[in-house]
Amino acid sequence: MGITLIKREEPAKTDIRKTRTCERCKVQVPLANVRLFAQNEQRNLILCEACCDILKKKDGNFTLPGERKIVRNVYQPRGILSQNQPPVSNAGKEENPKILNRPQMSCNRCDYKFTLSESRPGVVSGLACPYCGKSDRLQRVKL
Repeated sequence: MGITLIKREEPAKTDIRKTRTCERCKVQVPLANVRLFAQNEQRNLILCEACCDILKKKDGNFTLPGERKIVRNVYQPRGILSQNQPPVSNAGKEENPKILNRPQMSCNRCDYKFTLSESRPGVVSGLACPYCGKSDRLQRVKL
């Protein structure tokens, strides 16, 4: 009475060097089924057969997912720009008086100048330099 061993067949492993990823559908394709498709004069796409057939039927105007269309800067005279865009108001450019009234401080240790934030009710924080974290050499800057 003998024991017979049955050898299980391992699933066929594909060598990673013999496959490529389709740049359109992101599927692993055996190297024998890879097709090169000219995207433009400088770049070829690595595609599976199905994607290559689809792109051959389409016009050459396509982009891959995640790829941006090239935008060219074109000179437009100032008169044309002013007709298309509404005038910009200067109301937003004036500085807020609340910001101007904040006390300005200077740290003599690291020579960092900063303004104190407005105090909020219920929030207590120690006064320290935001750059070096020390509080021993702070001075109020006189305007």
